[in-house]
Amino acid sequence: MNDKPYNYKELRMKGKVRLNAVGDLMLGDFPLTLGFGVRSSIREKIDGNPFNKIKHVLMNCDICFGNLETVLSDYGLKNNDIKSAQMRGDPCFVELLKDAGFNVMSIANNHAMQHGPEAFIETKEGLIQGGIAPIGIVGANRRVVPHFMEVNCLRVCFLGYSLRPEKYCPQILYAQPNVWEIVEDIKLNKARSDIVIVSLHWGDEFVQLPSPEQIRSAHSFIDAGASLVIGHHPHMVQGIERYKDGVIAYSLGNFIFDYWQNKLRKTIILHCELSIKGVESFDITTAYIGKDFNPIVLYGSKSNALSLMVDSLSKKIEKIDTNSYKQERKYLLSVKTGLLINKVQNRIYFLKNIFKYERWVVIQSIRNFINLHF
Repeated sequence: MNDKPYNYKELRMKGKVRLNAVGDLMLGDFPLTLGFGVRSSIREKIDGNPFNKIKHVLMNCDICFGNLETVLSDYGLKNNDIKSAQMRGDPCFVELLKDAGFNVMSIANNHAMQHGPEAFIETKEGLIQGGIAPIGIVGANRRVVPHFMEVNCLRVCFLGYSLRPEKYCPQILYAQPNVWEIVEDIKLNKARSDIVIVSLHWGDEFVQLPSPEQIRSAHSFIDAGASLVIGHHPHMVQGIERYKDGVIAYSLGNFIFDYWQNKLRKTIILHCELSIKGVESFDITTAYIGKDFNPIVLYGSKSNALSLMVDSLSKKIEKIDTNSYKQERKYLLSVKTGLLINKVQNRIYFLKNIFKYERWVVIQSIRNFINLHF
């Protein structure tokens, strides 16, 4: 773990860039925490800033990156409607992100279009006005718009994508390409920059290892010229692979989220020192999402346990045979198991907390459950 300040002047002279990256930032209320989730907590608590206990670590860098797993918009919000109220952050929460040190944010994910194109556009424009670069946007040709930054005499390019199916809106305003299009984008933009960083919303939820297909794809991205691949979506911390001169963080887990399971509250901050040669060094800060959804730095035995878990997962990734049919089947089984366990845990959580919900939430939740199963 490393949360000490570093020498900016020395890095500038050496032509290096310090980057901090985290996983999913969900600043709304999850469907099962409506009324007492992240958004509600921020608005109701006297000290509602969820970054207060961690921002001293986040701000220790040139670039601070995260994946915004929600819109920051109330456009089209309907009162007493679960589908309309869930997964929405207040537009003013941009200031919380800015205050925490974020200056690059991916908005290419499976919840970006959940409340329509207008909410997506308001989110994008709000980030820009707050001095945070949104990545993963598509241009007129339906290809990703690269974001370039000049940092310590180096030209850094960010590319953001979602490889998850879009289920909310037919008008997709974020980049959703295939693997070969990503490879082409990397090659094109590597010729125009010193460092290419790729953000990917990919994989499956509630699993601790990436699929063989993800590993093959990630290797092809490094081979094409990317220095760093940052993954998110599984909601769990996965391993980190050093491949050639690049680094692949398959999933950094949740960072701000109102999941309640212990395994989904473990998180890490990835610290990378980048140069024209690639990722020269990296390490992590271990953290845990507390009861008020505040990420808190771990120390001592708890930090060691999470670090050992990440090391173990990283070693397992190195041993995966990416061309093995047996490995593919093993992965698919882990996905089915993870989803089933989560579904059962959701039902139990709802019943345990049924008296915390407003009456309309309970009625609509039961109705949605019945419609889904009959």
